[in-house]
Amino acid sequence: MKKNRKIFSILLVLVLAIQLTAIPAAAASTRTVSRTSTKVTTSYTERKLKLTKKASKTYSVVGKSVTYITYSTQGNTSIKTTKKKTPTMNYKKKSIYCTEKIKTVTTTQTTINIVQNINNNKNTATVISKPNKNTSNVKKQIPLSSYARSKVGSSIANAFDTLDFKIYIDPSVNYSGYYSTKDQSITLRKNDNVLYHELGHFVSFISGCSCSSAEFKDIYNKEKSKYTKYNKAYVCHSADEFYQLRQSTTSIGYNPDIPHGRG
Repeated sequence: MKKNRKIFSILLVLVLAIQLTAIPAAAASTRTVSRTSTKVTTSYTERKLKLTKKASKTYSVVGKSVTYITYSTQGNTSIKTTKKKTPTMNYKKKSIYCTEKIKTVTTTQTTINIVQNINNNKNTATVISKPNKNTSNVKKQIPLSSYARSKVGSSIANAFDTLDFKIYIDPSVNYSGYYSTKDQSITLRKNDNVLYHELGHFVSFISGCSCSSAEFKDIYNKEKSKYTKYNKAYVCHSADEFYQLRQSTTSIGYNPDIPHGRG
C-alpha cells in the first residue's frame, strides 16, 4: 500500500511539472523603431551692394553653391538640417549698385525613436518618446574651440582670451556674423566658417586697425582688381572688408566663397 502511494506521488509530481512547463511565459522585451520625416523649403534673400564703379553692361553671375549641414538632438528625436545656398549677383548697366540674391534650399530630416514593448502573447505596447522643449532658437555662448585656435594661432587666441571677447550663437538674427569691439563679442547665426571672417576684424583691431594704414590701402588698390569671385562687389567695396578677406584666407583659413553677412 505504501509502495502504491509512493508511485502515485511521483506520477502527480511529473504531471504538475509538465503542466507548468506548458504555460507560456510572458517574457517581455523591447525594440526601438525609427521613423523619419523630410521637409524641404526654399527661401530667397536680397541686398543691394555699392560698386566701386558703374557696371558697363547688364548681366548676372551665379556663384558657387555652399552646403551647410548641422545636427541636433532633442530628447529621443534627432534632426539633420541641410542648407544649400546659391548666390546670384545681378548687375545693371550704368548702375553703381548691384543686387545679391541668395537662394536657400533647406532640407530637414527629423528622426523619432519609438520604443515598443513586446511579449510572447503578441500584444505590443508602443510608446513614443516625446522630445524635450525646443531650445534651438535660444542665444548661447560658446568657447573658441581647440580647432579654431589651431587655425588662428596661439597669439591671436591668447589675445582673444586676455581681452575677454565672447562668441555667441543666436539663430534668431538675420545676418551670418557680426563683430563688435564695443561689446567685445562675435555673434553668429550658427557655428560655421563665418567665425574666421569675424576673427579677421578682431585681428585688425589688435593690430591697430591695420586696414586703415597707408601700407594696406596701397595693397588694397593694387590687388582688388585681381579678385574675381562672385562676391567681389562686397569684399572689394572697402579696404576694411578686403583686409578681413586677406586675413581670413591667408592666416586663418576662411573660405571667401561663403557669404558672411553683416560685418
